Amino acid sequence: MNDIFTKEEESTILEIARVALSDAEVYDYFADKLDLADDELKALQGRIESITDNSLQEKDEKITVPNQWDVTIEARIVKTIRVSSPDKQKAVEEAHEIFSVLNDDTPEEYEQNTKAVNKIA
Repeated sequence: MNDIFTKEEESTILEIARVALSDAEVYDYFADKLDLADDELKALQGRIESITDNSLQEKDEKITVPNQWDVTIEARIVKTIRVSSPDKQKAVEEAHEIFSVLNDDTPEEYEQNTKAVNKIA
């Protein structure tokens, strides 16, 4: 069009014109208001549709769909659990019963390793 509008603004204006001219009443209004013969306005409408179709196709080509991935992570959680017990064996058993992967305000250490990464088709 010109240097007044950005490319995006030009595309928007042309899309508005395309949609407006697809309405019969609006089409007739502009034909009368601009004193255009039907074949002139049809030719203009065709050019606008051609430009907007190409513009929409270019936008579609620029759209990238992110890939989907399955990532398998192996995690190791280390917690120190304080228990009161008469002997070591019972202390271990009690700690195992108390142990949880949930956040229970016990300080935790984490190790994470990626085991597999697979792209989903």
